[in-house]
Amino acid sequence: MPTISAVFLVLSLVLAVVIGPQTRAWSWGPAMLALGISTAVALPALWKKSWHPSEFAIYALGLLVAGWFAWRAWFSPVRELADADLMLLAGAVGAFVSIRVIQGNKLAESILIWGISLLLLANVAVIAMQVADPAFSPVFRSRASVFPSGFYAHYNEAANY
Repeated sequence: MPTISAVFLVLSLVLAVVIGPQTRAWSWGPAMLALGISTAVALPALWKKSWHPSEFAIYALGLLVAGWFAWRAWFSPVRELADADLMLLAGAVGAFVSIRVIQGNKLAESILIWGISLLLLANVAVIAMQVADPAFSPVFRSRASVFPSGFYAHYNEAANY
């Protein structure tokens, strides 16, 4: 199960970087679905995993922080921002669960590390193309900035995620 979780976690990262970094919420859907599959596959393995007493503090603190963020989003006066915060929280919790299961499995760890490395190299390659041609956009028709930004539509959008 850790291997399947790693494959879907890498797929979610690729989808998040390639089509996700926009201000339109629909573009987050494919990455969230892949992350949801990764998390759903990882949950039974996490439940069966033997817990060390020191891990209880990590889980308790994580649960408190996630609960606080969810509570703040639930009572937010701006619904769109609350939805974005809840999606970010779901992504963080899902990634945490998946990575806790991947940890310790050599094949799953290799898949995750190689996936992140190849995604980084692809982003650097796109940046190199944008240095030569500032109008180059690998996925979308246009870009909002003349500065190199890789897969992100605007160089500042990397700070949003």
